[in-house]
Amino acid sequence: MVHLPTTSAHLNRHKNTVTTRSRKHDKLRYFGAATILAFCIGCLLDWIALLQVKNEMVSYADEIQYWKQEALVLLGNDQRKSPTQKDRIEAMHETAEDRHIDIQIPPYSQEESFAGCILFLNQNPRLTEWIAYHFFALPLRTLIIAYDPRTTERATALIERWKNVISIIEWNDEDYLPANWTVGLEPDLKEKTSLATMTHRKRQLTFSQKCHERAVEMGVKRTIIIDPDEYLRVNPKVVPATFVNTSEPGHVTKMFQQLEAPNNTMLVEQQGVTYKANCSVYPRVQFTTLGPSALYLIPKDVEYLEAGLVDPFYFNTLRYRYRNARIMKHAKGLVYTMHETPHQIINLHYPLDLKCLKSAYSIDKSPLLVNHYIGSFEDFLHSFRSDARNDALDFVKLRSRWEERARGYGGTEAFHFHLRNPLVRDEDITSWIPAFFAWQSDDVARTLLRDTGARARNSNV
Repeated sequence: MVHLPTTSAHLNRHKNTVTTRSRKHDKLRYFGAATILAFCIGCLLDWIALLQVKNEMVSYADEIQYWKQEALVLLGNDQRKSPTQKDRIEAMHETAEDRHIDIQIPPYSQEESFAGCILFLNQNPRLTEWIAYHFFALPLRTLIIAYDPRTTERATALIERWKNVISIIEWNDEDYLPANWTVGLEPDLKEKTSLATMTHRKRQLTFSQKCHERAVEMGVKRTIIIDPDEYLRVNPKVVPATFVNTSEPGHVTKMFQQLEAPNNTMLVEQQGVTYKANCSVYPRVQFTTLGPSALYLIPKDVEYLEAGLVDPFYFNTLRYRYRNARIMKHAKGLVYTMHETPHQIINLHYPLDLKCLKSAYSIDKSPLLVNHYIGSFEDFLHSFRSDARNDALDFVKLRSRWEERARGYGGTEAFHFHLRNPLVRDEDITSWIPAFFAWQSDDVARTLLRDTGARARNSNV
């Protein structure tokens, strides 16, 4: 046997090798321990969240019982009257005086202003606030409403007060849908989309096209394609107050006119920021019913403050002040007709498809945002119960559906979702109410807004 001499270098290399291996093992042990600890913490938080959810459910026993009774009425399974139904119906009725309100008109003509297109399904509680805000901010001077055939409450009486200052048109199916328009429609088996949903989408797309065409006929260049639970507003993180004063009526039109001026140096068109295109889309941010509690449970009143000019409990734009940090999957926006020829609308989110993609769709670049409000459970129940896309006419399933949406499509565990998508307090839109009252007289403003959220009464959800 040959014995090799053991040198100092040999020993050092051996020692270093052993030390390196030891360190690797130590790192693996630390990593394993950290993983186990993180798992245990996650389980503990899940357990705490479950306990708090159970406690919350117990504390809401009275609310749940009330809503079960309310659901029987709204779903048509019981002829008993809701405890507040009489008050709600009376709140929706117009009086002769309402048709002679002296409403201040924005300093822009109908042609300079915006048109709006709404496919309407029992959304009266949302409509008053939606019209008032957009009449003030855009301004909205042309509105076309198409009634879904499932509608049981038309908005005719509610919108009467606005007809002296807004050109309002009401349509039924036969006013804009061609004969035999459902021929050839089939369910999308690959995407698991029902025939009812496919029919609903076809109705939406056709209505948007016909509404846009009518707006162009009336000389209106800009048409917003958003829903009654969505609000188009200036993004103050991008547009400075020195450029656009959001307390001025018609400030969105003023912003566009300034941006389109030949000598404009603010928000110059660039990659990701477009405002002169035929189509502009803007990020949608979802405002939830969740509050700022540690585990983001649904509190009884998210933002129920003392009433000032109005009671914020009945206004989506005032009551809900927390939104998801990330934007929603699909944007919403407007079409802009620079000439007299209407566009061909092929998508509700990106109306002109690829021509829309140059516009801003990140919060840090977009001059405008679209606020999307889930609203109260009663708002959801009142309209969604008749929605063609609704496949759950059971109270428990409907409430579960609302709670899932209220958490921003985050599933049933709010904690998990908001760990990835935290809530952000965003009150930028709320200044419209004092500005609206300052613009109109107090009496006129209160009359115009008096039935906002009438169907949210007595609900602490």
